Amino acid sequence: MISIPIFTKKNMSFSNDKLKQFVGENKAFGKKVLWEFYANNMPPSEQDFFWYLYDLQKANIIKAIDTETYQFVSNKIIFSPQIDIFLQEICKNVLHKFELKEYCIWSSDWLNEFTVHQTMRNLIFLEVEKDVAEFIFYALRDMNYPSVFLLLSKADEAIIERYIFESKNPIIISKIITKSPVKKQYENIFLPKLEKVLVDLFCDDALLIAYKGQEQKIIFENALKKYDINLRTMFNYAKRRRKEEQLKSYLYQNFEMEINSLLI
Repeated sequence: MISIPIFTKKNMSFSNDKLKQFVGENKAFGKKVLWEFYANNMPPSEQDFFWYLYDLQKANIIKAIDTETYQFVSNKIIFSPQIDIFLQEICKNVLHKFELKEYCIWSSDWLNEFTVHQTMRNLIFLEVEKDVAEFIFYALRDMNYPSVFLLLSKADEAIIERYIFESKNPIIISKIITKSPVKKQYENIFLPKLEKVLVDLFCDDALLIAYKGQEQKIIFENALKKYDINLRTMFNYAKRRRKEEQLKSYLYQNFEMEINSLLI
């Protein structure tokens, strides 16, 4: 008969606390370390150890990195911004006319969650495939959206800067970078993941100027502390924007403590 250890909520919690003290809460740890902890606290049995690991993973306490390495599951939450009626309306109008395979939409207003000083001017970023960007630009203009801008080059950026900050709720249409980290939310609306928003903020020295400097540092710090962020996703996207090394340097210089808990 197979002997399976019984873990109640009470002793599982106690065991979990002791395990975190034993291996360090923010570290990845090997199966050998888990076995050492297990053998020190329970009668050593390879069969029971197997079920102990099974229970820890089923209870979402640890996760496997590979066949020999584990890490505690983060208790941070997933970034899920609210999409307002204005953004929903834009998506509805655009998706009704165009069958977009790759796109996302987001608002600079989302960054205010992380800042000390609230920025009143809100920018709407609609990123689409390059071959339909111009068609969408004219379609939204024909729908009487007063402030629509097409950003496909550095020259466009220079022109936009002259007018954008005088506009109310400007919509900036640009080319989406392939394999951008986005997620489907609110039916058929694709929003960027927080990793993408942070990288875009780091890379943009013009349109998001209000969030640069000390504000940018505060945004990164609060985002890293509150939300579950995948550094690999962030760095892969930064690489596609040719800013991977600069971003890594920025994070290591300013947020070593915060990123240590995210590194695998």
